[in-house]
Amino acid sequence: MHIRSAILLLFICSDITASIVCPKLCKCSYSEDNKIFAECSNSSITHLPLDRAKIINMMTVNFNNITTLRTREFQNAELLKLEILMLRNNGLRIIQRNAFLGMKNLIDLDLNDNLISLYPGIFNGLDELTYLSLRNNKIFILEKHVLQDIPKIKELVLSSNFIVEIEKEAFKYLSNLTYLNVRHNLINQINKIDFQDISHLEILDLGENNITKLEEASFENLIKLKELKLDGNLLTSLAPCMFEGLSKLQRVRLDKNNIRVIFPDTFKSTKRLEVFLMWKNKLTTLSREIWSELHYATDIVLRDNKISTWEPNSFWNMKELTLLDLGTNYLESIPADVFLNVTKLHNLNLSNNKISTLDPNIFNNTRITHLNLSGNKILSLGPDVLKYLKNLEKIWISENGLTYIHPNAFVNNHKLKEIFLDNNKLTTINKNLFTSLTTLTSVELFNNSFICDCNLKVTWTWLNMNNLRTSMKIMMQNKARSSLSTTIEPTCAAPNELKGREWSVLSEIKCEEPTETIENVSEFSDGNER
Repeated sequence: MHIRSAILLLFICSDITASIVCPKLCKCSYSEDNKIFAECSNSSITHLPLDRAKIINMMTVNFNNITTLRTREFQNAELLKLEILMLRNNGLRIIQRNAFLGMKNLIDLDLNDNLISLYPGIFNGLDELTYLSLRNNKIFILEKHVLQDIPKIKELVLSSNFIVEIEKEAFKYLSNLTYLNVRHNLINQINKIDFQDISHLEILDLGENNITKLEEASFENLIKLKELKLDGNLLTSLAPCMFEGLSKLQRVRLDKNNIRVIFPDTFKSTKRLEVFLMWKNKLTTLSREIWSELHYATDIVLRDNKISTWEPNSFWNMKELTLLDLGTNYLESIPADVFLNVTKLHNLNLSNNKISTLDPNIFNNTRITHLNLSGNKILSLGPDVLKYLKNLEKIWISENGLTYIHPNAFVNNHKLKEIFLDNNKLTTINKNLFTSLTTLTSVELFNNSFICDCNLKVTWTWLNMNNLRTSMKIMMQNKARSSLSTTIEPTCAAPNELKGREWSVLSEIKCEEPTETIENVSEFSDGNER
């Protein structure tokens, strides 16, 4: 959807100019392209300005009390030069037939947040209109021929109404339509014929309705469609050939439905699909038969489903995949060869599953830079698990019950910048875990079970000498509801006399350290200054 000129012009208008003769109760100014803009909002106006209005090109009359637009209202007010008009929040209920007669210059009309119902002939006179927004009105049925008087419309917004039915041929005369938003209505059924006359449509938003089922080839006439939004409905499955005819489809939103099954051939026609968003559903299985059809997918989000089964080679054909989000599912293991041909994968989210072990070969051939393993059941991290992740920059292993990390766990991850090890059960941590990471900036370690002794002091000293952040900043609200910033540091769990204290208390511990250890600490500090 384009950035509306009306909104932009509100911010680029110059100061009020003495030479402009402005209607009463309005403030006028020139826009950058010498159009005259009248701001008449919040003025308790009950009818359109009648005086000195003939020169106005753009007008906002929001938050007033214009409840009726009468026949020839704009002709009588001599507002025939208007190109952009905003009439939001007026309690506008009645638009009499031919109210817009003569408005041949109007291209942008915003009637949001009123009480308007539609009937045939309501838009008579708006031959050149290209943008119409009727969000949050009282539209219950989109009747046949109700939109026939705006044949040049390109963008139509009907969201947040009470639409339960789209009559056959409701869009018959809108052959130029490229954007249609019917989000947040009460539609429960979509028929193949509903969209047969708008073949130039590029974006269709049907989100937040009550749609329970889509028949095969429901959208087959939308041959230019690039984006389809069906989120927030009541779908339980994706039918075979559901996207039949949508050869140019690039982006699909299906989040917040009840989808349990995706049938074979669902994606048969969507050869160009790049982004597939289906989080918060009830899918249980990742099947090779389904996902191997998405040859050009770059982003797949299946977070917050019920996935417990991941078939081998299910993503074998996704050579363009860069982001995969499978967080908050029921996965216990990952097939070793699942990313065999997925060589462009950068961002992988496996958080909040039930994973306890990882085969190092899972990550072979990938280019992962961000890996989220938080909220799993990984109790230890061996030396080889991450060995193929040479491009890794950020890793989350928080909330796993992690008790041990091998000192060489990150030895091949030279590009690591941030490591999240918070909310685990680590009692100590070896400084050698970090010494090869020359780009490292932070290691989050709060809420572990650290034993604050001389062994931990060596690591604490090294981290401080290399200026690595180990704390987390959080925002809190006081009683006056002001936001305050506070820092959470790692704390000691033992010995008893240090329990609960921030680990900076390690500076007070006197240790009889071997000369070799002290020299090594100094050596690492000198060689890794930041």
